[in-house]
Amino acid sequence: MRYLLCLFLLPALLQAQQPTIKFIGVPSRPIAGAVSIYADQTMDGRSNLIAVELPWQGKLWQRAELPGTATDSQIREYLTWEDVRSSSFPSYAAAIQVARGASQPLVTFVGVPPRAVQGCTIATSDGLDGYPAKCVIVSSPMASRHDWLATFGTDAKDSVIRAACGLEAPAARPFPSSDAGPDDRLDPAVRRLTFLQDLEPYTSAKFTQQSFRRMTGYIGIVHRSSLERKWTVPGGLADVRGWSSRLYKNRRAVAVPYLARQDPSDDVSTITWQRSYPDGAVFADVLRNDASEIFEIRAAAKSDGEWQRFVAFANPAARPHGYRRLTSRQCAECHDSKPGSAEYGGPAIPGGDTIISAPLEPVENGRMVQGGFGTRHN
Repeated sequence: MRYLLCLFLLPALLQAQQPTIKFIGVPSRPIAGAVSIYADQTMDGRSNLIAVELPWQGKLWQRAELPGTATDSQIREYLTWEDVRSSSFPSYAAAIQVARGASQPLVTFVGVPPRAVQGCTIATSDGLDGYPAKCVIVSSPMASRHDWLATFGTDAKDSVIRAACGLEAPAARPFPSSDAGPDDRLDPAVRRLTFLQDLEPYTSAKFTQQSFRRMTGYIGIVHRSSLERKWTVPGGLADVRGWSSRLYKNRRAVAVPYLARQDPSDDVSTITWQRSYPDGAVFADVLRNDASEIFEIRAAAKSDGEWQRFVAFANPAARPHGYRRLTSRQCAECHDSKPGSAEYGGPAIPGGDTIISAPLEPVENGRMVQGGFGTRHN
């Protein structure tokens, strides 16, 4: 009878958003900040345990089971979960006005418990059209418009969120670089590579695109550090330490950006920025170990509309521990069709026209399309 009473009271307790403590087969006692319920001598055939349940927005989100001998202080450790589910955070619509009044970026926790992020206005929502069921949305509500900045997964760290808001610098550049080191073109081991003498260094892209555009909609940016690591470092080095990369390209490697559908045969396919390099474009990636020895130089050159990829220099003895040279097939799997590809609302694999590292000009410079239509450049 007492157990049935607990089931009857559970919806009301969830609505109250208070932690619930169930003493199963042990004497109940009051715990500050919680509603204590003595359920019964057994639950699911078990006894001598204490269950701590934490609701949020009418749903049971977290549950912990402690031994029946747990002390008050041990139970209290789990009550702190309630802090991140504070009902003091406003709804999405109300928070927009708060953010505008405070001149702060808006961070909306969709379908997940909210938390405070320094320098930001926080909102909570059960769901927003066009966004994943569970995500973190960063936006900038201004007086006359509301600009989207980024969408992250539920595990986004405060530092990543604040970086998207422009409140702090990203923790690290996507591509480790040796910009302060020696000029690779003067290295005795590669000086005879005459094509390298005609190239100039460039910095890898910091951002990639995220498209919410089919017929109408917009395209925004997201930091590359939020992607799977394989898309932020040179191929084959995601799990390898003790290396650096320096990127080069020639003066003909200037791309023409354009808007296109991911699937040209589907008139409601996601629209993203694409690009095309002219014939004669050349790129190179000089890789060094932590002793500053060059162990590989990768190159790509476009001719007659086709890209040729090759290893221009290799020193197997200088390779960092754990690195294995990639096959041409492995290179093609990532470069031939993946750069610039994206699902609706998801971050795109960086780059375009087979080149991943080089910045995509409209994305890197923030030339996003707000409220655009079709594939027009508006």
